[in-house]
Amino acid sequence: FTVMPEKLVAISTEGQVLREYEHGLLVHENYVTTGRPELPTVHGIFQVYLKQSPFTFVSPWPMGSQFYYPPSPVHYWMPFIGGYGLHDSPWRSVYGPGTNLPHYSSDPGEPVGSHGCVNIPLVDMVWLWNWASVGTTVLVY
Repeated sequence: FTVMPEKLVAISTEGQVLREYEHGLLVHENYVTTGRPELPTVHGIFQVYLKQSPFTFVSPWPMGSQFYYPPSPVHYWMPFIGGYGLHDSPWRSVYGPGTNLPHYSSDPGEPVGSHGCVNIPLVDMVWLWNWASVGTTVLVY
């Protein structure tokens, strides 16, 4: 950045961590789960372009595809480019380092990462929803 944005959501796909900055100061951070190797989360600088609550995801993949999923409701949806965005994930209970890769987990429903979105624990997504607005800068690296 040549100028630090007033508010910044920074997501590390390597560390599986999300950090929020306001006026350059860290104000909140939490673990997340990003895209699995076959469907990685895009890297770059973006902006939240919509806030929608509630929202239901509908699989773009046909039933029978390895990536198909049934209609999946979430409380909060904040896309930042195309179908990539920030949202809670009621089907997931484990977040953090390694959760975007195939792994053994106490979370039997989700032993791999997301379909490209940034999955956020509900309590942290509520915080983000109340803090960020449409136009907030999102950095994925």
